[in-house]
Amino acid sequence: MARPVIAKAMVDVAKEVGADAVAHGCTGKGNDQVRFELTFYALNPELKVVAPWREWDITGREDAIEYAKKHNVPIPVSKKSIYSRDRNLWHLSHEGDILEDPANE
Repeated sequence: MARPVIAKAMVDVAKEVGADAVAHGCTGKGNDQVRFELTFYALNPELKVVAPWREWDITGREDAIEYAKKHNVPIPVSKKSIYSRDRNLWHLSHEGDILEDPANE
């Protein structure tokens, strides 16, 4: 439920500020990108969707961290603490490092 609610807010803000695009940071491995993009397209099919993990040369969290450092974008993770956390009303999820490999228990 969280992703469509966030996506709706993004579409609302895009309209408010006159933006012609929105972006998300989904890795392209899971269904979050589907939830975001289907909501974007349902609410405003004219919006361009930018998905850096799919479109740029970002193939892992290390690449994303390097990109952020290179462009002076503050982020709450480092290569030593490479996990991301998503907390919302319903849950707290963790992603990154060994959790990215489905072969790991």
